[in-house]
Amino acid sequence: FDFAEKDINTLIQYFAGMSRMNYSLTKAHYKLDAELISVGKTLSGPEAFNCFSCHLQNGVKPGEDPTNWAPDWVDMSDRLQYGFISKWIANPSLFQKYAVMPAFLTKDDEAHPDYLGGKAAPQINALRDYILSFDPANR
Repeated sequence: FDFAEKDINTLIQYFAGMSRMNYSLTKAHYKLDAELISVGKTLSGPEAFNCFSCHLQNGVKPGEDPTNWAPDWVDMSDRLQYGFISKWIANPSLFQKYAVMPAFLTKDDEAHPDYLGGKAAPQINALRDYILSFDPANR
């Protein structure tokens, strides 16, 4: 729709007010795990889930066709709650019916066998910590 950011924020405030729910984002206090970040970096790469075939990486576009682009990880911590990121990674279509992002890690047999015991939950947390490591405040 090509809305300006100010207009988008106005719409969000309007709908939040109409729903009478508090949608304020509060920064969670968390500590990122260096080992998980390292594993998350590997898992997001081409030898595993290849996340950057769709996601922008610090402004770098993954290809010419913008219809294939997914959100940049740089500002994820400003847009998503800490606890929600893991849930989204596990199964995006639970939150957005027609999500393009596949559910890579809904069960252990979908996890990469070479990392974190081949278990989905720790691999999801590794991807979460790696995503959050893109925030300059977490470096």
